[in-house]
Amino acid sequence: MKLYLLALYRNLLAGARLALFMPVRALDFRASPLDFVLLVAFNFALWIAVAALRTGMAGEFDSAAIALYLAAVPLTFRLNSSSSALMPCTTRPRASARFRVAPLSAIES
Repeated sequence: MKLYLLALYRNLLAGARLALFMPVRALDFRASPLDFVLLVAFNFALWIAVAALRTGMAGEFDSAAIALYLAAVPLTFRLNSSSSALMPCTTRPRASARFRVAPLSAIES
């Protein structure tokens, strides 16, 4: 579990560097299905926390928000896949698969 949290931390750190236009290498991102799930779960938790703070913790939780959020995940994944297809990596073919995770950490749903 500690290894997965470390990978999540590194993905978040690399995503922050990407969002701040700092240099980022493709190898700074971890690219596995579990890493993707961890990023989605963290983003969802952050989304709920910020929404609760923005409303001043007033009101109640709308369970439809979960469906709306999860509907955006495949759209984000498709956008990411199509954008990586436009940027071919000719020097290292395996690096292009890792590069596909890079925009995910910068996209907020």
